[in-house]
Amino acid sequence: MFTSSVRLPLLLILLLLELVTAEYIPPGPSYRCPKDKLLLHPCTCDVESDFGISVSCNNTNLASMSIGLNNLATFRLPIERLTIYRCHFTRLYGSLFHKLILKVLHILDTPIEVVEEHTFLGINYTLNELYIRNSKLKQFPVSAVKILGNLTVLNIESHQITELPKDSFALSDMAGTLMRFHLTGGNLTAPPPEALQPLRRLRTLDLHGNQIAELKRNQFKGLRDVEVLDLSYNEIPKVDASHLGDLTKISWFNVSNNRVRLQGTLS
Repeated sequence: MFTSSVRLPLLLILLLLELVTAEYIPPGPSYRCPKDKLLLHPCTCDVESDFGISVSCNNTNLASMSIGLNNLATFRLPIERLTIYRCHFTRLYGSLFHKLILKVLHILDTPIEVVEEHTFLGINYTLNELYIRNSKLKQFPVSAVKILGNLTVLNIESHQITELPKDSFALSDMAGTLMRFHLTGGNLTAPPPEALQPLRRLRTLDLHGNQIAELKRNQFKGLRDVEVLDLSYNEIPKVDASHLGDLTKISWFNVSNNRVRLQGTLS
């Protein structure tokens, strides 16, 4: 029979063996979805991560979505990505984003015609990327996006915008941060050179799939850091060095599917 003095070390050894052989369970994500899912309705929390949560609002109206997002804002959770998909409104306005901590916003397949001036107030210093795809935007939302002082990517795809005003970025807080600008798949004509000139950090300019029928002299004046330029699928008849003179860092230029004749050199 074991004595008590022998039994105690044996128990300690067994306990140590159990700890050594136990499976390691890593900690969960730093940011988790709220437990009460009804508070977010009609939106849903889809992904948890160490960087923030991902949220989607699908097939709903602006009023209902605003309630869900305002409820979500009370948790003060960073939102890595918010997707608004196939919703039923033509004007984007109000305070639905005002209290969110949001990095990336996707607005997809929603018939937006207008984005009002103060819509992005509250996320103007946290939003890094904005995507608007398959909308009915008729005008470039100058007053709405000008406060987005941390934006690096602006992508507007499949739209009804016909012109880019001269002052599109003149007083914009994103002038020194925007690195990728995509305005594609619409009826855009050639923008005035002054419209893009303030974007001094721009690396990618994508205007493919529009109705650009001419390039002006010094069309891309001041865009010395642009490395990628896509003008494919337009109606451009010719390209020469006078159009592209300031693009000293260009490494990829796509002008396919135009009526184009290249003249001169880019040097």
